[in-house]
Amino acid sequence: MRADVMQVADVASPPLPSPSSAPWRLEQRRALRLGIVGAVMGALTLSAWAALAPLASAVVAEGTVKSLGERKSVVHAEGGIVAAIHVKDGDRVTVGQTLVTLADERVAASAQALREQGAAQALKAQRLQAETTGAPFVPDVQALQGFAMDGDTAHLQRLAGRERELFTARARQQAEQTHWLAEQLAQTRREIATQQELIATTDSARKLAQRDLAANEKLRAEGFVSDARLSELQRVVADYRARAQGTQTQLAQARQREADIQLKLSTQKTEFARAAADEMKDVTARLAQTTQELRPARDAQTRQHIVAPVAGEVVDLKVHTVGAAIGPREPVLEIVPADSDLVIEARIAPGDIRDAQEARARGAPAHVMLTAYRARATPQVEGVLSYVGADRLTDPRGQNPAAPYYVARITVSPRALEVAGELAGQTLTLTPGMQAEVFITTGERSAWRYLFDPLIDGIRRSLRER
Repeated sequence: MRADVMQVADVASPPLPSPSSAPWRLEQRRALRLGIVGAVMGALTLSAWAALAPLASAVVAEGTVKSLGERKSVVHAEGGIVAAIHVKDGDRVTVGQTLVTLADERVAASAQALREQGAAQALKAQRLQAETTGAPFVPDVQALQGFAMDGDTAHLQRLAGRERELFTARARQQAEQTHWLAEQLAQTRREIATQQELIATTDSARKLAQRDLAANEKLRAEGFVSDARLSELQRVVADYRARAQGTQTQLAQARQREADIQLKLSTQKTEFARAAADEMKDVTARLAQTTQELRPARDAQTRQHIVAPVAGEVVDLKVHTVGAAIGPREPVLEIVPADSDLVIEARIAPGDIRDAQEARARGAPAHVMLTAYRARATPQVEGVLSYVGADRLTDPRGQNPAAPYYVARITVSPRALEVAGELAGQTLTLTPGMQAEVFITTGERSAWRYLFDPLIDGIRRSLRER
């Protein structure tokens, strides 16, 4: 029985190592010690690097390339019906270029009527000025360009021709009146000459009759002539005297008519010029009123042409159909200014705003990764943090309307784009709307701080909680 137990024990126990396996154990122990020493040295080296090696820290934010001048929204104050669309998305426009034309017949008709009225009054004023000064009337159509419709002067020429005809007719009428007065004066002077001759003849006859009467009176005293003969001679002398007095009266009346006609001739031009001057005052006042009324009408007609306020590129055209209605102050399109600098506008989280403000105060650089280009082949573009918002904002139309943010702008110089493009082997350009990732350098921290600062901050916050 004991022999059996001993036999089982011998079978279960492993064999003792032989003296020849001792070197292997020594090698194993040496490798273990070397591994431990290497791990300790690596841990110490990593700890020293983590504690001493500086690592750049940065605020990371998403950004978008935008025009510094912002996109200009083009609206119309009154709105209207679209008559013509002159541009499309992507077109380059200049300042004052017509973008969309609206149609409003009432505005056009009112402006045209006022133009016609103003042009007629201005030409009438020119005619009256010529009549006042006695100068020839030469219509100055060039001075009436403000009343021309789209540069068309045909209606001005028609109005000028009408005033020229009226000037000629009035001048002819005045000349005819002058000629008639001259004829009246000549006739009156002929009458005066005839009456003067008649007075002279009558006076001569009266004198002869007076001598006959004197001679017969002597003969009557001697008894050679009868009383009847003497009475007849007395009647003849009285008749000649009466005729002379009547002719003198007619002569005085003729001379009065002569004076009146001469006065009319001398004052005719003056009265004509005075009447023209009085009429010109009234016409000038009405012309000023018409010009004042034409100004808002012309502005309303000009506003039928929606023009570009700045030079740039048309984007977001909202009108595509002729005959469509545009509401008052409704955006028609937008223009990206051509002469405006491009910047990267980033949204900084409120928790990073202090670091961003300190970075801007130090003039720390910012780096931009343009996501439109391949990240592996395109290096970061160096920029300058030029602006950090003073207050936080929200975007009601964004994906997260309640999320606050601060606006930051990074300016990238053409030289920085050129350098990055040379390294990438391609030309880099900024386009409004392009997405970018912004890295704002805020300083340097060790790896330990990267690892333990969040933990320490969490512990501090937990210790302040009650």
